[in-house]
Amino acid sequence: MAKAKLSPRQKMINLMYLIFIAMMAMNVDREVLRSFGNTNATLEDVVGQTTEANKSFYNGLEKKAQDDPERYASVYEKSQEVKTKADEFIAYIDGIKSEIGANEIDMASEDLDYKVLESSEKLDKLFFKGGGKPTDKALEFEAKVNEFRTYLLSVPTLKGEDKSRVEKFFSTTPTKKNKTWLNETFFEQPNVASLTNLSLLETNVRNEESKIVSSMLATKLIQDVELNSFEPIVIAPSTIKQGDPASAKILLGAYDSSIQSSVVVNGVSRPMKNGVAEFELGTGSVGYKTISGEISYVNGAGKTISYPFNQKYYVAGEIIEQKIPDIAYGAVTADKMNVVYRGLNNPMSATMSGAKDGTVKLTASSGSLSPKGGGKYMYKPGAGKTVTFTVSGTTPKGKTVTEKVTYRIKNVPKPQGMVRGESALALPVSSIGKVTVEAGFPNFLFDIKANVTSFKVKVPGKLTMNCSGNRMSAEAKAAFGKLRRGQTVQIFDIKATSTVPIKNATPIVITVK
Repeated sequence: MAKAKLSPRQKMINLMYLIFIAMMAMNVDREVLRSFGNTNATLEDVVGQTTEANKSFYNGLEKKAQDDPERYASVYEKSQEVKTKADEFIAYIDGIKSEIGANEIDMASEDLDYKVLESSEKLDKLFFKGGGKPTDKALEFEAKVNEFRTYLLSVPTLKGEDKSRVEKFFSTTPTKKNKTWLNETFFEQPNVASLTNLSLLETNVRNEESKIVSSMLATKLIQDVELNSFEPIVIAPSTIKQGDPASAKILLGAYDSSIQSSVVVNGVSRPMKNGVAEFELGTGSVGYKTISGEISYVNGAGKTISYPFNQKYYVAGEIIEQKIPDIAYGAVTADKMNVVYRGLNNPMSATMSGAKDGTVKLTASSGSLSPKGGGKYMYKPGAGKTVTFTVSGTTPKGKTVTEKVTYRIKNVPKPQGMVRGESALALPVSSIGKVTVEAGFPNFLFDIKANVTSFKVKVPGKLTMNCSGNRMSAEAKAAFGKLRRGQTVQIFDIKATSTVPIKNATPIVITVK
């Protein structure tokens, strides 16, 4: 049968239909673009928070180096080298992000230009020339990644799993034979996807910086304990009334109950229990008495190490009662933090040096304060941004003394969305459908539990899928089967409940490996 001849009108309809199909294929889903943008913003926040945390650590280490240069100066110098390398690499990546228009994107703006998010023109022009071949700038960037990875691997404290993690996070080895790492990661990618990849790289830089300098300090502390911190300690009263019973203790400084140790006092071997030797002192006659001898322990190499000790005490015929000065000092401390958190029971302690027992009291300018005994209180904040605590007490002479301290009131921080304890991770396709979505408060001083009640999932080429509870829906699991290596799964709008009011958890990004 001969093929029917199409009319000009039908030809036009068919042509328009093909154009429409092509336009749909070329147009990146706006919701996917926004998800990438939100993920990039979250990663940039993480970079900023980690940078501030690292800054506090460096400041603390600097103070240690100033107070005890013999022990900590070398550690501080090495940490500054790590910091310099990380700062230089971050600055370089920020320069690339600026060149491709990172400063033009405001995810909170109602007039968000999705063309800026979708276009790959700026990065393709910066990194690639004809046929996807890398430019000198792209090769320079790849060399910077390799250089930073090589430097981290050269740090002596980086071993085992830490080295494997660095190799993985800063790898420039392509997963496909016919493509380079640069082509896989950046060529013809939406601008917002490239920005997210760069921000993820910055996150890894700051996290590894933190882990390495922490490891440097931990290694130094372990060395100090192993080499220098064993010293004999004699615990005995300096003055004893004649005829009164008295005892003394001798132990090894920083001691462990499992240490094999022995002690000889004034020529007599004394038994040790759980690392401590306790015995009665002689108080039958007035005058100075001496406790001298040697304490020994067996180290990990089986060698016996001995330390001599010598301490005096005085046996007196009478003890003159010391006058108690009529001075009192008050203090209020938060047991877990330097702020109090709204919606939580914040443990507080109130003390006043020099005040008579039973006279110390604590009051708060707002909120609810409940005494728990022994100077302990439980405080639940009310309205406002600050609260003033007043501690008062009575001196032995009847004088009332008060002290006031002001604390900030803060809301419970936003929970962090997590899968297997991470907000950004790589998993094989077979594992993604089995994950449990969680919301937690890592590094928060209070143990707050959050139960995920629902969340949304976005995969490339699919509409957003709603999931109830904390597990993937059947629809989402079916969509995962078509994912390819290098593609990402966005988990966002994570809703959770807790014993206190909380906001939605931060998004999660899973990269298919």
